[in-house]
Amino acid sequence: MRKIIDIKPPKEKRETKKEEKEEREEKREIISPLPRKGHKKGWIFLISIFFLAVVFVLLGYFSFAKIEIQIKTDDFKFEKELTIDAQVKNLDFSKEVLPGQKTEHEKTISQEFPATGKLMKEKKAEGTIRICNNYDLTQTLVANTRLQPPSEKFLSPLTEPEKPWFLTTEKIVVSPGECQEVKVVAHSPGEKYNIGPSKFSIPGLAGTSQYTLIYGESSETMKGGAKSEVLVVSGEDLRKSKDTMGERVREEGERLIKENLSESYSFLDGVSKTEILETSFSATSGQEAEKFSCQLKIKAKSIIFLKKDLEDFVKNYIISLNPEKTIWSESLVINPKLKNFDIEAGKVFLVINTKAKIYTAIEETSFKKQIAKTPLQEVKIYLKEQPNIEGFKINLFPFWIKTLPENLERINLEIKLD
Repeated sequence: MRKIIDIKPPKEKRETKKEEKEEREEKREIISPLPRKGHKKGWIFLISIFFLAVVFVLLGYFSFAKIEIQIKTDDFKFEKELTIDAQVKNLDFSKEVLPGQKTEHEKTISQEFPATGKLMKEKKAEGTIRICNNYDLTQTLVANTRLQPPSEKFLSPLTEPEKPWFLTTEKIVVSPGECQEVKVVAHSPGEKYNIGPSKFSIPGLAGTSQYTLIYGESSETMKGGAKSEVLVVSGEDLRKSKDTMGERVREEGERLIKENLSESYSFLDGVSKTEILETSFSATSGQEAEKFSCQLKIKAKSIIFLKKDLEDFVKNYIISLNPEKTIWSESLVINPKLKNFDIEAGKVFLVINTKAKIYTAIEETSFKKQIAKTPLQEVKIYLKEQPNIEGFKINLFPFWIKTLPENLERINLEIKLD
């Protein structure tokens, strides 16, 4: 039997090239090596070690030290007499004299006082009465002619020596059939005479035919009558007020000096002289008033001195006795006490009690040079051996370094005295 062979038709050239390319890409994918995880971790580890090394070196290079030192201090006290002299211009250490300065200030001080004098104030009521003449003859009334109202018109019963009369203040002449006004004043002081409108008889005409035909009448209330006790300024009030103000003069004088004192100057209490230049009162003796004021014009004199001069003298004296020491300024206490003074001569004599803490100072630059680039343990031993150091504390950064920095600026020194 004859064998049949299947023959495929030939492919196009372009399709063949495409298939070849796909086969090559498949092979490339098959033979590409797989990533290795261990290799990547190794690189990360090496970079970390390098970074830490750099940080370690940099921290060591920029290291610094903080050292706190407690300095030993000694108490120093002394008492000394000094003179302040307004005639001296400069501080004299050898003669123990401080320059002073005279000062004067004026001021008016005032104080109010109650009046204690008493006076019976009396005033008579006054008013106007119209005199009418119904008689056929002219009537003349002389000054102080009595005019009498009905007794019931008085506000309260009259007592001796009070009389129920009002007196004319001037002479008048009243023609027949006419009326004429005249001013009158009460016989006695007091509110009783402040009567209302009334008719008045003329007691001087009693028993005559004119008595009922000549009379007076008022249309308004009599006013001003008063009788009461009032306060007045007595001579004793004036004297006592002046004495009281005199007791304030010294205190006011010192206050005046302090008010005008510059901050750079000192004033010792008691070193003053105050005089009264003028005295005046707001009321006179016997004047009616509930209160009055007393005024004094004063002049205060004193001798003052510079605070700095006293402090310089004290410091100079302490250092002269302790030349190797330094004064702790914050501990310096100067207590001056007055011994005597003479304002006119311009001198003040005083005693000063002084106390302060002194110590042997550390010169920072040379001290830093001594301990720079020195092992920590050696620095500690060195500090313990110093007689002027009571205690210390050292902090280094970073914590692992054991030697102080070479750069002096990286050594922070803190000195404590308290």
